[in-house]
Amino acid sequence: MGVAGFLDSRNAVKAPCPDDGQNLEAGFRASALSVRHQPSESTPTVAKTTPIEFINQVRAETAKVIWPTMRETVMTGLMVVIMTGILGIFFFGVDSIFAALVQLLLKLAK
Repeated sequence: MGVAGFLDSRNAVKAPCPDDGQNLEAGFRASALSVRHQPSESTPTVAKTTPIEFINQVRAETAKVIWPTMRETVMTGLMVVIMTGILGIFFFGVDSIFAALVQLLLKLAK
């Protein structure tokens, strides 16, 4: 794969192109930004959309979403609060044990 496959004439990132052997020496002599590659027919192009088309597409996709019910949202929120509390207590305990061990080791070192 040649260095030239990564950039086109506008410095936009492109898919790598196979090295034909000609770019090998040029890649060592020149920086990666100076070696250019013209996009081939296999390079995918993206259709341009207007802002209004984009907003309409977003609305169409948003309409397909199955939104959670109020009950599901509240239950999920409660589970997050409960799990956060449990993990907070757990890590407080682990931290307290490590703090006690460090204090014990410091007393032994005196």
